[in-house]
Amino acid sequence: LRQMEFKPTKIIFHHTASASLGNQFNDVNEWHKKRGFPLSSFGYYVGYHLFIERDGMTIFARNIDEIGAHCRGQNEQAIGIGMAGNFDIEYPTPEQIKSLGQWCNVLMKRHNISIRDIYPHRRFRETHCPGLNVEDKLAGIAAIEQELSIIRKIQLWIKLMLLK
Repeated sequence: LRQMEFKPTKIIFHHTASASLGNQFNDVNEWHKKRGFPLSSFGYYVGYHLFIERDGMTIFARNIDEIGAHCRGQNEQAIGIGMAGNFDIEYPTPEQIKSLGQWCNVLMKRHNISIRDIYPHRRFRETHCPGLNVEDKLAGIAAIEQELSIIRKIQLWIKLMLLK
């Protein structure tokens, strides 16, 4: 069976809701396997395309060109980025925020995704995800902070601040 072509129009970011201090990727892989998530072309069950550990290290769980399994009803349109941590009771690390911003920048450019189309998981589901301590615009702001061009930074800020 041929998988439908994946043309993402948005980015959705998440947290694991686990305060465990070690690397969490393998735990998430086991959890998603138990829940019956589909195996990715990279051999993982993790539903996110990218996973960012506390130290900022990013793991590709799914090919950017394959449909994810991170947000019911949105997987056909959205790239999923998961971050280790429970942001109801803690904050993302500076390293995580930097990686999140860098990857959002790359993905926005690669897929022509607007900064206005980066969302927290809670926009699409009744959940706190990515945590009460994370504002909706965190990923967009992080992307702007990682942008090198001052002109592009200004353009992105204007777009982000016009957000509904």
